[in-house]
Amino acid sequence: MIYFSSGDKGGVGKSLLANALINYSYIKNEKGVVVIDADTRNSDVFRLHKNYLSDKKYIRQIELSSKDGWIDLEDTIETIYLENPNIDIDFVISLPAGIGGTFISELEMFHKAIAKYNQKIVLFWSMDTGIDSINLLKITFLECYNFIDHIVIVKNLYFGENDNFYLWNDSNLRILLLGLGATEADMPSLNVRLIPYYKKLRFDETYIKDIIAKNNIANPQIIGKNYNNYTGEPMPFFKLMDDDIEMMGSIRNRLKIWLDTMSETFRIADEKIKLGKFKEKCSALRKSCKTHPRVW
Repeated sequence: MIYFSSGDKGGVGKSLLANALINYSYIKNEKGVVVIDADTRNSDVFRLHKNYLSDKKYIRQIELSSKDGWIDLEDTIETIYLENPNIDIDFVISLPAGIGGTFISELEMFHKAIAKYNQKIVLFWSMDTGIDSINLLKITFLECYNFIDHIVIVKNLYFGENDNFYLWNDSNLRILLLGLGATEADMPSLNVRLIPYYKKLRFDETYIKDIIAKNNIANPQIIGKNYNNYTGEPMPFFKLMDDDIEMMGSIRNRLKIWLDTMSETFRIADEKIKLGKFKEKCSALRKSCKTHPRVW
């Protein structure tokens, strides 16, 4: 599988979803996962996993805002596939915000380039409660449906419970996509005490502190509250679940429940992908909508 984690907006949970996908693939394929972080400006997925994947070829930063980047991605997939022709390997690609236009323009060529490897392309779309998430998904679907094997719409419950997603819940786009067989799922909000384990809360502010001190503006402060006194480095989810990692039982249990919930979502999506109904229905729909050239 080739999993794209997107949403085309900042702050909707794309990276968190990618981290959960990596954990799922790492366990499912017995460590057979390739991580591509296309958000080269804020490569949090790369930073989190770079020291924990045994082969450095299996984790890369690739700038996908250019054609050259997509060629690099195709070359990476070809290299990995040729080296491991009989091993199940998933590719998890974390996309940055604002890449929608390039994604749309490059996906057809990418689809053709990797077709010989029999890899399915799956788009995971993380959304908040706003209208922009819906409009961006609509544009992406209408332009790319022919090159995607499945879509998983993920409501990030950090922004509220299901009722808060009323714009999406009442939309015709939801009716269409679910009618075609797309998957809809919830991503539960992670307890704040878990954040330091997978996300760095402190950052270098030396220069800013110097400005504050030299200008007598205020007393410099430490940014990033440590909610559970964890002072170690952030780790991938598959590493955090090791028994030798010190973690309070209550925190570990909550993380396990969250990961199990997300893994079940991914498992259901994988089963639907194998059936191929979404791609089949999209093809049939296209034939029935020839009078709408802008869309089809």
